[in-house]
Amino acid sequence: MANTPASNARPPVRDWLTVVVFDGRGGVRQLSDAEEADYTVPARGYALVAGNSRAPEFKVWLKKEVGDFNAEILTVPSTRTRCTVLDDRAMVVLRVARPGAEPEDVGRQLLSLMIEKGRVIVASELNIVELLGLSQWQQTHHAPLSPADLVARLALRAADRLEPLVERMGDNLDDIEEVLMIGRRQEVGSRLGRLRRTLIQLRRLVWPQRDVLNTLEIEELSF
Repeated sequence: MANTPASNARPPVRDWLTVVVFDGRGGVRQLSDAEEADYTVPARGYALVAGNSRAPEFKVWLKKEVGDFNAEILTVPSTRTRCTVLDDRAMVVLRVARPGAEPEDVGRQLLSLMIEKGRVIVASELNIVELLGLSQWQQTHHAPLSPADLVARLALRAADRLEPLVERMGDNLDDIEEVLMIGRRQEVGSRLGRLRRTLIQLRRLVWPQRDVLNTLEIEELSF
């Protein structure tokens, strides 16, 4: 067993922090409150530490765990998707569409990550356990095998949030086609304009996240 990178004294863990341990073989377990205070992971495994980015307690924990500079990067609101590599760790910011969001209102939730060998720290208002579908992995024993695998799965889950938006835009296109077919062309211009603006917003959300994953793929990182 190998200890994860950690400070000597951890504050009591409450609803602002979740710790999940992956064994590196497909198994995964969410720790109880009592276990979270001083957790260990298998030699081949790693830990996911997810906290509420708005919780003062989590910000204090982060500063003790990773230092003021890294804690600030993880918790300061940002509108820019990015990937920054520092030594053997990567700082990543992704934007995720809210559940039930309208096509005109995408990318309003942030997912900030610090990825290193043996651990992934996530700062977000999102429910990470729910987003990842942890309970399904526990049943199938097909959990991510490495921190990089976990980040790739997170990106896929974020992409899943976009599917309803894309379907809705497809429905809008069908409606516009129907309007054209029955000759009511005067209604089309404004609707096409709105749809074009929505597509531009969606592209601004998706393309930078593709670049983030490409950067992680080509960097020489131990994880």
